Amino acid sequence: MKKLKLAFLWHQHQPYYKIEDEFILPWVRFHGVKDYYDLPILLKEYPKLKQTINLVPSLLIQIEDYISGKCKDKVQILTEVKAIDLNYTQKKEILHQFFVCNYDNMIAPYPRYKELYEKYQNNLNNANEFSSEEFLDLQVWYNLTWIGEISKLNTEISYLFEKGRHFTEEDKLSVLEHHLDILSKIIPLYKELQESGQIEVSCSPFFHPILPLVCDTNIALESNSNRGAIEHRFAFPQDAEAQIKMSNDYYYKIFGVNPKSYWSSEGCVSNQVVNMLAENGIENIATDEQILSRSVSNYQENNSKFFPYGYSTNNGNLNIFFRDTEISDKIGFLYSNWNEFDAVNDMMQAIESKRNRIIDLYGEDHLDYSVLTIILDGENCWEFYRNNGIFFLKNLFERLENSEIIETIRLIDSPQAIEQNIISNIHPGSWINANFDIWIGHHEDKTAWNILRNARQAIEYNRNSIYIEKVKQALYFAYIAEGSDWFWWFGDEHNAPNRFDFDTLFKYYIRKIYESINVEIPEELHKPIMQIDLKERKLPSSEIYPYFDYYIREEQWENAGMIVPKLSNSGAMHTSGEFIDILYYGKTNDCFTLRIDLKNRLKSNDKIEIRSVSAKYIITIENQGVRINYEELHIQFRYLFSDVILLEVKNIDLFYNSEFNITTNCQNTKYTYPERGTYKFEF
Repeated sequence: MKKLKLAFLWHQHQPYYKIEDEFILPWVRFHGVKDYYDLPILLKEYPKLKQTINLVPSLLIQIEDYISGKCKDKVQILTEVKAIDLNYTQKKEILHQFFVCNYDNMIAPYPRYKELYEKYQNNLNNANEFSSEEFLDLQVWYNLTWIGEISKLNTEISYLFEKGRHFTEEDKLSVLEHHLDILSKIIPLYKELQESGQIEVSCSPFFHPILPLVCDTNIALESNSNRGAIEHRFAFPQDAEAQIKMSNDYYYKIFGVNPKSYWSSEGCVSNQVVNMLAENGIENIATDEQILSRSVSNYQENNSKFFPYGYSTNNGNLNIFFRDTEISDKIGFLYSNWNEFDAVNDMMQAIESKRNRIIDLYGEDHLDYSVLTIILDGENCWEFYRNNGIFFLKNLFERLENSEIIETIRLIDSPQAIEQNIISNIHPGSWINANFDIWIGHHEDKTAWNILRNARQAIEYNRNSIYIEKVKQALYFAYIAEGSDWFWWFGDEHNAPNRFDFDTLFKYYIRKIYESINVEIPEELHKPIMQIDLKERKLPSSEIYPYFDYYIREEQWENAGMIVPKLSNSGAMHTSGEFIDILYYGKTNDCFTLRIDLKNRLKSNDKIEIRSVSAKYIITIENQGVRINYEELHIQFRYLFSDVILLEVKNIDLFYNSEFNITTNCQNTKYTYPERGTYKFEF
């Protein structure tokens, strides 16, 4: 019986948080002690399993800075201050920052931490309500709760969890010392597992830039012509190549070999980038199945992605793997809500079903050439799992190791693409909707790209009039500013408590470019790029009178109510099952008018369901129209533009203060993502 080859790629990444000698956010340290060590050390318990783990250099150099003591993060510094010596400003900052974690899994299970959280909720702006003893316990708990499940087995750490309260300053310093000890083990552990052949460490460009956009922002027009170009084209392919070469050099320094497999940031590809990677010795890359669907004429939905494709370059064929969206997103966004055993059973059944499909369509011999590829973040989703996902992962790894029909492989172990799967052209885009809209589609993104372009151009203008070392320094800052993460948070697609810190980081490195080349800092860097106050809802201010034609006139919707559905777990993650952007609603004469802005046009099997909590009405919106279960709704499906749906409902009484839930069912995933909580059409 032939086995199906299963390739995991866990993507481990953090942006560059450093300003001067301080990391302004703690996520490298926190995810280091919670996730980056636990996953590989857990793998050692299952030696037959093979996986690929992606490490971005911008993450690793920050880990090295922590270990060397060169840099500390803001939370770490606040923690080190003796509780009795905290001033009022520091106390306010601790209360603001030290509850930023998943409440259900990282606060609620611990009585003392939960008690402090509830007190904070009742005294948000009064730090004087907290005693020094309470601040000390909070300093310990925030750092303690991030320690991973395997590291919790340490005797000193488990003792502190049991102690729970009345911590000492020595207890607090012990937690921080354990953090640094765990961080110091991470890179050697990955090196050990790679040398043993159990894992392959894949790489990414150094500061995680969107390589196709760095090469030429006009590629966004080829990916999605509806979004438009930025004012001044950014085109510095030499920077993209530099980020690849820097990454390769750093990888060799750490692991003693050259990388063979690559996760181009956010799965972003283009013909120019794929050729560039091949020229730099990369043999395997991965992206999303939506890219494949737009790259080949003979694409078969849910089938073609099971095979690696060879991309023909002057350096030979480069293997491209295509992410299975269904299983990857289930791990990232769905299974955290399930019983671990049910989740693993569902996943194993899904894998077996895909194996059977390959056999039915192509014959069992084709299992020799097929690969099922699962790709997702190696850190962000586990915060939403009970016990950081340890029970899910242990059960999954045990089932996979003992499976008679599944064989786990590294990307480097994969069979080469068969002859009919050789391509020479690939659709430009990312793993999110096969385009670059997240990073260049919003006016804030475009503003940032224009600011970056001006700074990068200033280096070229002044290159011959300043010392070469100053040019190198300015370019290094430019490479940091080219990172994808700043653009991820610009616009209204994602939200987080520290969102505006990314605006600060981006502009800091742009300013450093100008300072390096002794050019006056432009006025635009003295004001925020982020203008959007991300609100989940706005009530209608008066009736609206939109004119229904082939254009949306935004001024006609200014008085409308607005709801932003929050379908994903975290602003740091993004699921392809989300395609609702914003809902606008209001009263038009005697009708209820609903406008739904989409991230992409609905495909043939996509649907949106709006269900009243009372279940009195269900509105199902599909590619060709709308279905209802309640005739008194009297719905008119007005227009379906490329990305906007308009509905008009005669019976407005059904919608006054109506509570409803939203679910979406995406063609690419075949399962729903339930919206968390209940919304109201409030007037």
